[in-house]
Order: sequence, then structure tokens, then C-alpha cells
Amino acid sequence: MCLTDEPGPVTALPGVDVTIELQRNWPGWWSKLEALSIPGPCLYFDLDTMIVNDLEPWVASFAGMTERFGMLSDFYSPMTFQSGIMFWHEPPGLADTLGKALADGTATFRANSRGIQNSGLVFNKTVYSGDGPWIGRMVGGGVRVLNGKSPRRVVSYKKDVRGREEIPENACVVCFHGHPRPHEVTGDPLVKEHWR
Repeated sequence: MCLTDEPGPVTALPGVDVTIELQRNWPGWWSKLEALSIPGPCLYFDLDTMIVNDLEPWVASFAGMTERFGMLSDFYSPMTFQSGIMFWHEPPGLADTLGKALADGTATFRANSRGIQNSGLVFNKTVYSGDGPWIGRMVGGGVRVLNGKSPRRVVSYKKDVRGREEIPENACVVCFHGHPRPHEVTGDPLVKEHWR
């Protein structure tokens, strides 16, 4: 399944047989909140995520998950959430929450701390630098960190893979957060092998 702002079927992506057209026209990463209305269980990946091994051992660990939501912690600032991979049993419906707040003026998009336009958010007078911290706050306590347990199944390209000859042993997912994006990495044989 693929969420897209392109009308019509997405035929250029092998294995994608269902597309959902985005409805809210929100900027950048905020548009992914529409995915949070899809009935679960649901495992969401950003498009700049590289699957490098069988996901089954990692996904099987979600079956007994008591937390209502799972997401990444920032690879450099573990106390901050990232939304590049998310999992839920029941959809949290956060697009409706944000939509109502934007309509009544209690939320507005703004530039974040790095000056990227419309990537930050002011929500009920609190400033969020991106969607991950906001989603984590709105979901509340009990968020499972998807990249924190051993063995490490989810790793960072910049922190754990770049400049090395192999992907860490137990990893099944490599996240590209920020730059470079997978399509920008042309000389790394590991990316050439796994990026499609």
C-alpha cells in the first residue's frame, strides 16, 4: 500500500497494489498523518527506508506488544521520537486531531529550528520541530521504541552503515534520516545491493 499525492494508480513501484491518495494537502512529512487512520495492525515505512533482511523475526515481536503505538527514537537524540517507521494495532486518528486544531486556529505550520518551511508546528502554544515529537506527545505514554531493543533490527545509514563494508548482523531495516537520501548515495555497494 502506498500513500501518494499523485492522482491515479502508482504503477512504478513493484509490489504496490493499493494506493491511497492524500486528501489534506499538508506540507512535507505532516502528510503522513493520514496513514494513521488506516486500520491496524499496520506497519508504516517512509519511502527512504531500505529493507535489507527478512522482517518476520522483528515483526513477530509486535504480536505481544502491550503498547498502543510504536515508532523510532532519534538515532542521535534517543529521547526524541521519529516517524520514519511506525506500528499500530488501532489507528490513533491524529490527522483528525490536527485538522480540527488547524481549522480552529490552535495549530499552525511554521519553519522548524533549521529553517525548513512548514516542517514545524505550533500546537496549543507548544512548538514542535517535526512530526515525530508531536505524534509521540499525542499518542501519550506507552510508545514502544522500535529501534531500541537488542538485537538491533533497525539501524541508521549515517550512524551504523555508511563507510562500513557490511550492514550490522541482525539488522533488517536501514533508515535514511535527513541527508543523504538513498537515491543520493551512488558509490556505496550496500545501497546499490538493497535500494530499489
